[in-house]
Amino acid sequence: MITVSNLEVQYGKRVLFKDVNLKFTPGNCYGVIGANGAGKSTFLKVLSGEVTPTRGSVAFGPHERLSVLKQDHFEYDECTVLDTVLMGHQPLWSLMQEKNALYAKADFSEEDGIRAGELEEKFAEMDGWNAESDAAELTADKLPEGFASIPLPGHFFDMVGFRTPDDVVFLADCLSSREILDKYQIGFIYDVAGYLKTLEQVQTMTAKVFVPAHTEVTEDIADLAQYNIRKVHEIAERIVDLCAAPCGFEDILQQLFAAYGLTMSFEQYVLVGSTVRSYLAWLKDTGRLTALFEDGWMRWARV
Repeated sequence: MITVSNLEVQYGKRVLFKDVNLKFTPGNCYGVIGANGAGKSTFLKVLSGEVTPTRGSVAFGPHERLSVLKQDHFEYDECTVLDTVLMGHQPLWSLMQEKNALYAKADFSEEDGIRAGELEEKFAEMDGWNAESDAAELTADKLPEGFASIPLPGHFFDMVGFRTPDDVVFLADCLSSREILDKYQIGFIYDVAGYLKTLEQVQTMTAKVFVPAHTEVTEDIADLAQYNIRKVHEIAERIVDLCAAPCGFEDILQQLFAAYGLTMSFEQYVLVGSTVRSYLAWLKDTGRLTALFEDGWMRWARV
């Protein structure tokens, strides 16, 4: 259980939030919602200890710990998914790294053996031998009673949502608000066909309330799902039109950035570029584009 008491965060004269008192109790799944700038991320950073509150306290139950996975597209690029989950238990992860480094030494000494024995004892106390199997898969039997997972492929790898016993559906990042779509235009998608299937599935869902990650809580998600579907088809149509005359990937990307008023940077090149490649592959699979090869170049052409 996490207990928050009289929590306040203030920057200069601006009070981000104050008099926050609540308890996070075992067996429940919580979502933090609010407008941009309301303090959602700061509140979570206070819970994790990354930010010190101006006033108040955060307390955990006996023998409880908090694992945190930061929302960063690039921080864990060099790590496996399993290792990233295990990093959430930082003391155990640090111990595993030290233990593995010791056993990898070519000149393993008697002193190293003593230290390895100490680490193995701590490793067992932390239930380290079961850590990988516990982290490997979030199956239905590991969810709190009454919860159900909802596969939401397309936007990101292995993304899922959850339906709670009181019929609240958490939709993760599977769709965006109208404001975000109109501002950023081309959102990250790794599988266009899978994403459209997810949006069509969400469009037909019913629930007491829906909680998307990047827009307001709502009782009816159908209109927003349809808006996201239309945006996907709009981008696809624009790409097909750009390929009326055969052109290469870089030409397509440059014209899309110009058409949508986007600013090119390395991060945008990677994110938008990978999404455009997903669109191109999908349009080829659906017979609307074809790939032409000439003089060592590949160009895309409308069928």
